[in-house]
Amino acid sequence: LGNAPDGPPWNIAMTQQEIAEAANMSRNTTSRLLAQLELECLVALHYRHLSILDADRLRAKLGN
Repeated sequence: LGNAPDGPPWNIAMTQQEIAEAANMSRNTTSRLLAQLELECLVALHYRHLSILDADRLRAKLGN
């Protein structure tokens, strides 16, 4: 997200398990967090990937 170009969505080809492992979180915690981000229209979840819909709001929410 740090240097992502404008013009979402950006697609990330990672499973929720891979995201959980990269973030050092449990799969369940990751799933709940991603579901909340989807409800806020920040990301869209798909089979084996996710799309970042609003990088600016996502950065602000994550504090980056």
